[in-house]
Amino acid sequence: MAVLTYYCSYSTPYFLTTNNSCFNICPARYFGDDQLLVCSKCPYDCYTCSQTGSCTTCNATIDFRQLNASSYRCVPLSGYYDNGHQNSTAQPCQSNCSYCVNPTACITCSTGNTYINNTCVWSSTNPANQTNQTNQTNQTNQTNQTNQTNQTNQTNQTNQTHQDNQTNQTNQTNQTN
Repeated sequence: MAVLTYYCSYSTPYFLTTNNSCFNICPARYFGDDQLLVCSKCPYDCYTCSQTGSCTTCNATIDFRQLNASSYRCVPLSGYYDNGHQNSTAQPCQSNCSYCVNPTACITCSTGNTYINNTCVWSSTNPANQTNQTNQTNQTNQTNQTNQTNQTNQTNQTNQTHQDNQTNQTNQTNQTN
């Protein structure tokens, strides 16, 4: 059995066995082990971590995770769940679910949805949806009132223009006579 021997310089002391390279700072998802002088794997949910295994940063755009300040773990963002397969990328919940434990088990519904029989469904009786419907109706009514006012103003301006023209024609006729 062959023993792996590696030599890294003082300026790049950490060895990464996955690509046989030396680093001064280990790449993302690894930490520099000061005792063994190797880059060791971080816990699966961490983007970067300390030697104690606590996450120091998370990746919200790739892994859909954020740092929990009390546990020092990278937890899934709202709308995502940890699939438990030691995969760094959190998986998306159903679109109507804001917190879930797997693709079909919702814990908290997103706004406008109601929790019924272990699932989230859109509900017209949900107060949030009623408020939205009322707001849309009010906006439509305001738009209609504005349009009616504009049409009335245009009609009034047109009528005033016709009256002014008739008055001018009458005045011109009277001056000619």
